[in-house]
Amino acid sequence: MVREIEVNLLQTDEQCGIMLHRVNRHLHHLAELIDNSIPDDATKFRNEHERLEDDLVKFVKDFRSNRKEIFTVTDYLMDTEKLVKQVVKG
Repeated sequence: MVREIEVNLLQTDEQCGIMLHRVNRHLHHLAELIDNSIPDDATKFRNEHERLEDDLVKFVKDFRSNRKEIFTVTDYLMDTEKLVKQVVKG
C-alpha cells in the first residue's frame, strides 16, 4: 500500500510541475494578448484556458484522492500498531 502511495505521489509531483509550467506559459500568453489584441489569438487563448482549467480540476481530484489514501493507510498503520502493543502487553 505504501509503495503504491509513493508511486502516486511521484506522479502527482510530476503532474504538478507540468501544470506549473503550463500556468506560467498561459500567463505569458495572457500578457501577449493584452499587449497585442488579435482576435485569432483570443480564440487560441480561450481554448488553452479551457484545457488548462479541465486539467487543473483533474489534478485537484487526483491530489485529494492521494491525500485520502494516505490518511487511510496512516489510520490502518496506527490501528495495527495499537493492536500489536495490546497483544505484547497482554
